[in-house]
Amino acid sequence: MKRGMWKVIAATAVAGLSALGLQASASAAGGATTSAPPPRAAAALPFPAHTETVFHPISPVRILDTRSSLGGHPGKISSGNPFNLQVTGGAVPAGASAVAFNVTVVAPTASSFLTIWPTGAAQPIVSNINYVAGQTVANSNTVLLSTSGKMTIRPGTGSTHVLVDIAGYYSKSTAWGPAGYIGWVVANDDTIFAFQHNNDVGIFSRARNGLGDNTFRFFRADISASSGVAHASVEVSVIGPVGSACFTASTSVPDGSESDLEVRVTCVHTTDLTPVNAAFYLQVAG
Repeated sequence: MKRGMWKVIAATAVAGLSALGLQASASAAGGATTSAPPPRAAAALPFPAHTETVFHPISPVRILDTRSSLGGHPGKISSGNPFNLQVTGGAVPAGASAVAFNVTVVAPTASSFLTIWPTGAAQPIVSNINYVAGQTVANSNTVLLSTSGKMTIRPGTGSTHVLVDIAGYYSKSTAWGPAGYIGWVVANDDTIFAFQHNNDVGIFSRARNGLGDNTFRFFRADISASSGVAHASVEVSVIGPVGSACFTASTSVPDGSESDLEVRVTCVHTTDLTPVNAAFYLQVAG
């Protein structure tokens, strides 16, 4: 990543009354002083970002049709030979933890049921769809995937053609960004109340630039793109006092670094825009 090429693609400040969208391109920082990260244990996230999953709906796409070999299984799936379907790698990206889908049974040889579960896990004693011999029937399901993005399909008895149409998938929130980085800090002029990061290095330094004006450094965020331009989502939410608003005044790559990011936050009274020592939540992801 080239120094000075950070590009903020989402920056918001929430003051209870309004939300402002800001966009900026950063240049190299000048004159900011930083201190060592505060000697305190990382606190729990105010939301479970490290395990957060959200649903991503997609236009329905068929990934398995045993009548035509689509999905890698030519012919009916039998109870004695379950099929491990690779779900990720196409419409469902790698890293998805579960999928919502429609499963259709066509021309089963016996009255039975299908069980579908994450490949490698123990088969659950449940059915995802029940049917009678010769029937064509469909049912909607949501099933976890294995770490390699697979699910296993097995009829209880006999064999049947199976169709699988994906409607969406669950994965980490897109707020994590393409590099999978997230870090946050809760602070005011006087105190860093809590912070967290997911790259195993100290990431926050604090520079006091004046009343209601602070700079935070996210060490080794490494939010980069193949074009040489790094994209980061930056969000600032005011905590208090009432009548305050906090904003991202600037973002920059510090001198001598190509992986760190510095974010400057300013807080003001909403009535007269004079500086104020307010508490705020600052998050960077990318």
